[in-house]
Parts: sequence; C-alpha cells; structure tokens
Amino acid sequence: MAVIVISQASAEDPAWRARLADHRFVRLVPVRVDKIRSSKVPELTSLNWITWSHDAPVSTCGSILAAVVTEPEKLWRLRDLRAQADVWARTGHHAEHLMGDPRRARDAERFLAELAIDETVPGNETVARYVRLSRGQAGRSRRWRLVRGWGAVAVASLVALAIAAAVPLITKAKQVNFDAIATTGDRRMEQQEPEWSSLLAGAMLLNGTADQRKLARLALGDTLSVPWSQGTFDAGAGYSLEGMQPLGRGGRSAVRLRTHNGVPHLGVYDVQSGALLYHVVVDGIGELTDMDASPDGRTVVAVGPAGLAVMDTATRHVRTLPVRLARASAVVSLLRDGLVAVANDAGVLETVSLRDGTVHRLGAFGEVLSLEATADGGARALVRRRSNDYALVDAAHGRVLAQGTIADPLVPVAGVAPDADYGVVTGADRQLWRLVPGRAPQPTGVAVSDRTYLTVVLPDGRVAIGGQDQPMRVLHLTTHSNLGIICRDIPQVKNLRISSDGKTANCLGGKANAVWQVPNGPIAGPVRVPLSSAAKAETHGVLVESTDHRTRIHYRRGGKSYHSGWMTLFAGDVSAVAVSPDGRQVVIGSTTGNVAVVTTQSATALQLVKWTVPNASPVKALGWQNADPVVRASDGHMWRVDGCPGCSSDQGMIKRLASRMKGCWNTRAQLHSIDAATRRTLHAQLCEPNPPALKG
Repeated sequence: MAVIVISQASAEDPAWRARLADHRFVRLVPVRVDKIRSSKVPELTSLNWITWSHDAPVSTCGSILAAVVTEPEKLWRLRDLRAQADVWARTGHHAEHLMGDPRRARDAERFLAELAIDETVPGNETVARYVRLSRGQAGRSRRWRLVRGWGAVAVASLVALAIAAAVPLITKAKQVNFDAIATTGDRRMEQQEPEWSSLLAGAMLLNGTADQRKLARLALGDTLSVPWSQGTFDAGAGYSLEGMQPLGRGGRSAVRLRTHNGVPHLGVYDVQSGALLYHVVVDGIGELTDMDASPDGRTVVAVGPAGLAVMDTATRHVRTLPVRLARASAVVSLLRDGLVAVANDAGVLETVSLRDGTVHRLGAFGEVLSLEATADGGARALVRRRSNDYALVDAAHGRVLAQGTIADPLVPVAGVAPDADYGVVTGADRQLWRLVPGRAPQPTGVAVSDRTYLTVVLPDGRVAIGGQDQPMRVLHLTTHSNLGIICRDIPQVKNLRISSDGKTANCLGGKANAVWQVPNGPIAGPVRVPLSSAAKAETHGVLVESTDHRTRIHYRRGGKSYHSGWMTLFAGDVSAVAVSPDGRQVVIGSTTGNVAVVTTQSATALQLVKWTVPNASPVKALGWQNADPVVRASDGHMWRVDGCPGCSSDQGMIKRLASRMKGCWNTRAQLHSIDAATRRTLHAQLCEPNPPALKG
C-alpha cells in the first residue's frame, strides 16, 4: 500500500510518472493537493481520490487514515454477504434461501466476529441474522445428510443418468447460459448497470427455470425502479460528435458532427432505435461551434465563424447564411419571429434574421455565462459584467432585466430558467444565488462544490449541477430536494441540453454521450384524487394491515386466498397505505419517506417499485392517479411516483422492460448470451452502420 500525493506539477513530471508505474501492483491511496483533474492521471481514474483541504487538515488526515487501514477484501466479502442476505429478506425470509453448507455458514460467522472488532467496516443487522439462522439451518441439514448418506449415493447415480440424457436436449434447444445473471445478487451492480442487469434478468424471466424466474422478478423489481440511460450515439469511424440537442419532446436529437479532416455535418439521431437517420454536409461557414432547435424540433440552427447553418429536419435541407458576426460567435439561441440570438467570447450579443441575414448588435455585456431560449419565444443571457457584478439580459432586445452583486467563486458558472425570468449563479460561499427582476440577488441555500463547472436550469424550478469528479445532480430550488443523478455513465459532462418539455437530457462528455430521462420535481398544480392517510385499507378484495414497521396483505387470486405474511419493507413505521383502483397493486409509505408498490397478482406479494421522497420527508398520505401512485409528504408537497402498471404479471414486466430498452448495443459481444428471439422480444438490437452523408 502507498499514499500517492498528486499535484499539477507532479503529473507533468516524467520522473514522478515513472515512479507511479513502479507501483502498478500496489494498492494506492491518491491525495490531491491542488486543482489537478483526475483525467490528467488516467492510471488512477478508477480509484477514489482524496482532496487535501487546507481549511480542515485534521479531517483530511482522518480520511487518509481510514483509506489506509480499511482492507478492500473485507468490504468485498461483506458486499457479497449483503447481497445474499438481501435476496433472503426480499423473498420473505424463507429457509430455502439460507446457506446450506455448514462450512460456508461457519466461515461467515467467524468473519462477522472479526468485523465486530474492526470498527472501520460497518456491520449490518440483516446480514448478522442471515448468517446466524444459516448456521443453525446448516447444522440440522448436516445431521440429516449423515443419516441419508447411503441413499444419496443412489440418488446421485440417478441424477447423473438424468443429466446425461438432458445435456443433448439442452444443447439442441440452445438454452441460454444465465451464469452472468450474478449481477442480480448485487444491488450496487443493479443500480450502476441497470440496463445490462435488466436485459439479463428479462432473458432469464423468458427462458429460465422456476427458481431463475423468481430471482429475475426480484431483479427487475429493483432495476425498473431506477433511472437509466436511454441510449448512446455512435458517430462511427471517421467522425467525432461535437454536440447534441433534443428535438421537440426528446424522441430525436440533432447532432453536430465533424470529420477527422474538419468538415462539419448536421444530422438527426433517433433515440428509440439508436440510429443516425441522416447527416448533411455543411459548407461555407467554417467549423460549427454551437446549435439550437425550435421547440417543435422542425428547425435547427448552428453557428460558425462565418455565418449560420439552418436545417429543416423534415426536408433534410441545409442552407447557409454567410453573415458577418462579431469575432467568432460561440453560442446560439433560436428565437421566434425568425430571429437568432448569438454571443461571442467577448460578451457581444447580436440577433440575426433568418430571412435575410440582417445582423443587429445589442451591445457588449462582459462575459456571457449562459444564453438560453425561453418559453415565451425570446431568450435570456446571464452575464458577468465585471468582478462580482452579474446581470440577466433580454437577449432579443438587449435590456437588463436584473442585476446585482454576488461574490465570485473560483470558477463563475450560471444558468438561465427556460420558463421564467430568473437565473442562478454559483457564489463564493459555495451555494447558488438567484437573480430575479426587481429584487436583489437571493441565496437559494442549495450547496455546490467549488469545483462546479456546469449549471443548467430546467423547467419547474429544477437545476442540474455537475463538476469535476462529481456526477450531474438534479435538485429542486424551493425544497432543496436532491431529485436524482443523470448522465451517470458520462465521467465528465461538458455539455447538457434539455428537451422543450424538460423531461429528456442529452449528455455530452469528452469521449462519451448519452440520453437520459430527467427526474420530476414536486407536482405543481392541485391533485384531485382521493388520498389515504391510514395504515390500513380494505377494498377490491384486498386487505392491507400494518403495525409499526411491518405490513401484511390478504388478497384473492384465481379463486384462492393468499396472504403475504408480515413484511418489513422499511426501517421506519408504516404511515399510510392505498390500494390501486383495480386492486392489483398496493402502495405503502413510511415515516422515513420510503414508498413501495407491491403486487397482489402473484402467490407471493412481490415488491415492484421502490422510491423515496427526495427530501426524505415522512409520507403523510397516499393515492393513485391513473396508474401511478401519488404521495403527500409531511411538508405539504405532492409527488408523483413512476409506477409499473402492468408489472403484476411476467408479461407486463417484459412489456415494461421492452419499452425502456431504447437505443442499440454496439457490439455482438454485449449480446452474445442472448438468443435472437429474446432480443426481439426485449427490443435489444444491434447498432446499424451510419448512412452516408447527404449534400447540403
């Protein structure tokens, strides 16, 4: 083990690099002492970096000490035990999911005893109970095995004969090998790779044994509850992707491409199929630096150093306007009435008519931090006129709408709201400040890192924030709620574009891109559905009872009565329950803000959806709006939970999974274990070669 101290100077020192290479087989703890980015040292990008804090050296030393003394092997082994215990807990604590091998159970018991002494690795009560009961179960099984020893020999002989007869049949039927479905036992893997885990689970649900299908249902119950990427665009050999812009509601995206010899192209990418529909050569205006699209997705405008390119996405025709702009304009925003707002690095704002190319200079405003089209057909720019002096400007007419003093952070970053007259700016006090007409700048209380370099304001009071070595988080400005993470598969997001309805994001990194669904904020308007604030409900032949943190469901299916037994779904007490209008699902909420949706259409009450109130407020009441649960939190905000209406059956789960399988898979190696019929059912398709370029 070695502690590696990293700075900008050391990363550029060949001798330091050589010493780093000598430690490639040693466990490393990287400590950053200045503003160096992890991408500068790609040998260490897969590790967790520690940033030295000059303001809190004692805390930093504690973090380094914890990294040094913790043994990764213990964490990996505890992770495996947690995955096993989680499956046991989610299947109703059945004995069949306990460890049956006495040696494994005994070793696990000794391992937990060692952890009790090591305070650097946290314990887990569910794991402890799982191991304890496995120890007793395995001991009883061992005694029975001794009694049945001779009988086992005969049974083994019969099994061997059966296997010998079955192997040719299995081979002939080309059954899928589902060993790779081990990801469904690891909740962390399911959340980090939900697309891949869901695809494997769906294949197992279609083709597996009864036990495999049971495990697949549990896995899909987890993965279908979390957001994941809607696909990645592959520019193909000889091209690089320079920009993406959602068209309309985000079902398609405009793409800005460049060949390796510098020729710019504009094209349209289909999110559902993952295919590039077409791309057109753009001549005469130089390298394209930015683009925007009309709200309906019909028109795309791109800016270059010598003019504008206008593409009609319906006719696939591109025309160029060789207009003279102030220096090399870098940012463009499409307005109504055939106007385009452009800005350059010197802070000059101009408008250009798409009809005749007339340019109107609005003025120089310093540094333009953000330029965005707004829902009223105009555009707003947030500018930094000088140190600590910020302004919100009407980019169609040049009027200053709001201004004020905000202490500059290390790197000033700002965003403009698309649906209201305000903008946000990062301040030196590591929080977002709101700039609103008629008022002085107001702190929002939303904390940001001093390494934040991208801030995008979304409709309905949401904001996406990202930075160096941190993911893109979506927050709600009013409730300070962390709504979720988007662009999870992009290491460093450098550009984020949002669809006109605020539901789809195009994420672009240095070497990767993805399309993501954006999490919703609280419901803005009134919700006129009946809500239940009781911990008991009886309707449609379903009886739900709760006591403290446990829940029990009685229901009828196929003329038979079932009951779930007492289930512990949350750490907190159950605060409200509600049965869906068709009686097929039950939504349950807790005092810890957790929400679960459970089906009543199987022999065991399977948990389909897991969700948490973003600001962790306790659940006050629950109801159903169409097929989705709605939640009233104790702070008065209403939230809509993305339900899974058809997931009460295997067919419904497969249909839901297929609807989320957007985009395509780049290589056959990713789909080698999935047969062709299963691929078609799950809409898992291979990427097709991109079409040849069209002439503008």
